[in-house]
Amino acid sequence: MINRASLLVTFLVLALLQVSCNSSKELSTEVRNHQVRPENMFQRLEKNSFKFTELSAKLSVKYDVNGNSKAFKAILRAKEDSIIWISVRFGMMELARIVILKDTIKMLMRTEQKYFVGSYDFIKKNYGIDLTFDFVQSLVSGNPYYLDAKNKYKSAVDKESYYLANVNKKKFAKLQDKEQITNMLVQAFWINANYKVVEQGLKIVGNDAFSHVTYSEFEDVQGQQFAKDGQLQVGLEKPIDVKWHYTRIEIDKPLTFSFTIPTKYEQLN
Repeated sequence: MINRASLLVTFLVLALLQVSCNSSKELSTEVRNHQVRPENMFQRLEKNSFKFTELSAKLSVKYDVNGNSKAFKAILRAKEDSIIWISVRFGMMELARIVILKDTIKMLMRTEQKYFVGSYDFIKKNYGIDLTFDFVQSLVSGNPYYLDAKNKYKSAVDKESYYLANVNKKKFAKLQDKEQITNMLVQAFWINANYKVVEQGLKIVGNDAFSHVTYSEFEDVQGQQFAKDGQLQVGLEKPIDVKWHYTRIEIDKPLTFSFTIPTKYEQLN
């Protein structure tokens, strides 16, 4: 039986899964030998961002939440600036359906015969995670999240990738030793020779909260590269470790986004 915690993981994971990457993490000599200025990096990331009008995908997911492992399959559909639609399935049976709109989240829990329709405050109140539609869509569209060109970043070459971060490694090490500094967000991005994010990490100085995403096995989707396999690790009170594999991905074909609440379902508060 799928529960609220499983739905939250589904919601977060399927949003994160859509980040697209390029054909290989093994990069050219150009990356290893030449540093790119942050302002040029932003321009090239924007030029090479994954673009779609409508998107549909099928995937399998395995995740571990605080030692509790589960697996499921899912269908995902999205329309730019409008809606993200998720169907969580076991075989031919739908276990849950989730719809994410600009200011509203909708959920059907089939096995429990319950539903929820409300704002993002529900996620923040029950799980302590502050989400917005634009944040989720940035993940679905394949662009790096929380990367703002208005902020100051440092660039370097690391792990045979371009490295972009809001603090350099030496400063980050010093910040970790200063107990008085808390809740400072440190961001790091690893970017390949074609200016696609292949690895991303977020860390909050002063506590154990972090997120780390990696990508592998890439395929061409209408001239754009997409990561079929990936892993997400999130450090919270209950650690999350997720692995996924895409079996199908299509873009720019007309889709439907049905969501009907059966009369016998009870509302979840």
